[in-house]
Amino acid sequence: MNEKHDTNRRRTPRPPAFNGGRLLLATLIGGLALPLLPGHCVLFFVGPCEPELKQQLQRRAEELGVAKRVEFHAMLPSAELLEWTASAHVGLQVQRNVGLNSYYCAPIKIYQYFAAGLPVLAPNFPGMLDLVEGEQLGLCVDPEDVNAIAEGM
Repeated sequence: MNEKHDTNRRRTPRPPAFNGGRLLLATLIGGLALPLLPGHCVLFFVGPCEPELKQQLQRRAEELGVAKRVEFHAMLPSAELLEWTASAHVGLQVQRNVGLNSYYCAPIKIYQYFAAGLPVLAPNFPGMLDLVEGEQLGLCVDPEDVNAIAEGM
């Protein structure tokens, strides 16, 4: 994504994967962004997910024919989480604007992605634009536009 990101870093033998949160999963699966991505791309989610939401997202992924490209994993100890995160190719944090905090602040997940050496795809909110694009650590897109998210990835 940028010259500062080391694209030659060693990775575990996994297909290109994206790491994100619950709202992101709903956007990527329910909003149809995942089917727009190349077939070798996988979305993985690490952490708690309410059983009802997980079932809903799995059903939607099956309907869209992308169920094999969505993985859910239980919470991991912090030491393992960084390794899992570093195995991804892109860190996704394209949360929607649900209040002033999400609009002006950068969540801890962004810094975890930076620590793992990942380029980041983030929302085009003021707090993210300055950090992510200003420091050339990734790209910011409209989090409500699944085409922009897919294109950004």
